[in-house]
Amino acid sequence: MVTAVISSVTKRCSLLLISNDKIYNEDSIGYDLVVNLPAAFFRAKVELHLNEIEIHRVIISGGPGYYTSLRIGESFAKGLLAGDSPTKLIKTDSLEVLASMVKSERKIITVLKARKDLYHSAVFMCDGKKRISRETENMLLTEKELSLWRHLDGVGEGLNYLEKGWERRIEGLDDPSAEAMYKYYMGV
Repeated sequence: MVTAVISSVTKRCSLLLISNDKIYNEDSIGYDLVVNLPAAFFRAKVELHLNEIEIHRVIISGGPGYYTSLRIGESFAKGLLAGDSPTKLIKTDSLEVLASMVKSERKIITVLKARKDLYHSAVFMCDGKKRISRETENMLLTEKELSLWRHLDGVGEGLNYLEKGWERRIEGLDDPSAEAMYKYYMGV
């Protein structure tokens, strides 16, 4: 039984394949997901010595994120499950996964770019033990509206696109990785 996790929230895509006690993790697949995602899956099959694959579940992001990247990831996941139960496809919230990656106790805002001057955002309270509580629903904000939240620590690749930098940024937490999606889904 194989669990596949595909993070295609931003232009950076990652893949995690877990088969019994074997794990394959490719963190940066590249920008051309139509070509690179199937190639990464093939590399994982070879490395894990998987000929026949019985999919237990496929975890993907249900958004928000880059529309085209999300659709490619979902289409690939559905292809893996062709003819199988649609209940094996599990969608996570990208902003919740980003928040779950914070390792200290604090209130944060997660920010992913939607399109020119629009950002997907949500506010969470993190307890430092991977548990989060949502303070707001997902919001679609302009940079001006986002500035009202500058008193919070920020995470997410959307912060890279702001004209004014984000002073209280937690570095290294730009993309919800496939590994982080898996841990979030499993509650670890």
